[in-house]
Amino acid sequence: MTSNREAARRLVPELVTPEMDILFQAAASAGAAGSKACGAGGGGCLLFLARPRLGGAVRRALEAHGARLMPFRFEPTSYWGDGESGPRRER
Repeated sequence: MTSNREAARRLVPELVTPEMDILFQAAASAGAAGSKACGAGGGGCLLFLARPRLGGAVRRALEAHGARLMPFRFEPTSYWGDGESGPRRER
């Protein structure tokens, strides 16, 4: 994630703002394993990855720097666009 973010920064430096860098650094200092911007950049939505035991510290660090957190979860099933949903299977 972090490597992807830095590659994007090298291509288009404006994609990663100083405000985003503050949050990336705060999360890393609190133990986040990785972070990146989602979408077109500019700080609309940032994604952070942390081990469960460090999640609370990362959340607190982000909130202390003014981040508004948006909880989400990964789903074990997905929609395939062909009217079917469920776990991936051989086609």
